[in-house]
Amino acid sequence: MEHTIVVFRVRRPLVCGGVISIADVEKFHSLTSGFSLSMSIMSAAMDNNVSQFERMHVPDLKTFLTKRGITCSLYRKQQLVRLCEIAVELQLEVTQTQDDYKDMDSFRRTVEVNGAKYVLPEITTVLNWKSDLRDLPLIESYDILIYLMKVGQWNESRLSNYRRDNGFNLYTSNHIHDVKLHRLINTEYFYVRAACVPETRQSENPYNPWVIVGTEGHFRSGGCTCVVDNGTCKHITALLFSLENFSSRHRDRNTEVGTDVPCTWDRARKLSEPLTINKIDIRNNPSSSLPVEPHSSHYTPSKGLKLSEHEIEKQNSSDESDGEVEIPMSMKQLADKSKDNGSNFLDFIKLYHDDDIIHQIQARTSGQAENPEWFFYRVGRITASLFHSVLHL
Repeated sequence: MEHTIVVFRVRRPLVCGGVISIADVEKFHSLTSGFSLSMSIMSAAMDNNVSQFERMHVPDLKTFLTKRGITCSLYRKQQLVRLCEIAVELQLEVTQTQDDYKDMDSFRRTVEVNGAKYVLPEITTVLNWKSDLRDLPLIESYDILIYLMKVGQWNESRLSNYRRDNGFNLYTSNHIHDVKLHRLINTEYFYVRAACVPETRQSENPYNPWVIVGTEGHFRSGGCTCVVDNGTCKHITALLFSLENFSSRHRDRNTEVGTDVPCTWDRARKLSEPLTINKIDIRNNPSSSLPVEPHSSHYTPSKGLKLSEHEIEKQNSSDESDGEVEIPMSMKQLADKSKDNGSNFLDFIKLYHDDDIIHQIQARTSGQAENPEWFFYRVGRITASLFHSVLHL
């Protein structure tokens, strides 16, 4: 069943509403009155905009709705298209959303200090960041759980399947790097910021997620330079799990031994360096010595030939009965014969190797290395064991 939300206009362009069916919304529209345009004019305007919205991309649809004060972060394209259509029917005007962003940004930076509300400085104005994370509060798994439930609004299903979440995958793939810390003066809070390599366009500039964490390890709020920037994006999730992992691995960072050296971020950064196919190293152990580059001089298909060609022909002749069985020729014999005939070698061997010859060679070479004939017919052929080397000549 298709659903959408009921949109209510309030003084500010923030939206509240519940989930009902599209049919109920249309019924609600039919009962409303007081529009400056008649229903026929609105229907015509509606028809002109349906195709327009269908052709728009999801970010453009969200921008259209956001400018009219409608929240739309959890809806698919068809639902967004329907919301845009409703916005046209209701003649919702473009509102100023910048003030709301400032209010939201101010709210998430507001903490309580000595019983009074205190707005922390904007993170873009902070200059003295420290790479030494020795003072980072001890962060436990339940701190992440509380944040994801309270701020991220994660439900039970998403929490139980957190390992499949995109943010957790970014964490396990080492997308988080360059983590830095800033102690906020006269408060019990820290700013923690990081760089997060984009999930797909890894050569682009990284995102910069940040969180406010208290001295007890609880997370107050967060933000990011991505388009979401509400403290619930996957980059924030990756940062939270990365901080918990770092904290659990450096529990001694405040001891006498642990403070001998700076406690900096020690997880390798996710890198994306394009390479040509011949430069890609697919070895299980890249630290081992590189293999010798293949060369045509390494191709020795006759290596291990135990019997001479004359001896094999002599052995084959013993299997014949009254000269009725024709012994398949080797590649060398075929090459000599095609040269004598002045014919193209490839065309010659294609004509020669019919189904009967192929089956004969298969039967005679059964057992491979334990069969002398296998070496005889192997000469001049590109076998599976040599195929990789031939491709890399």
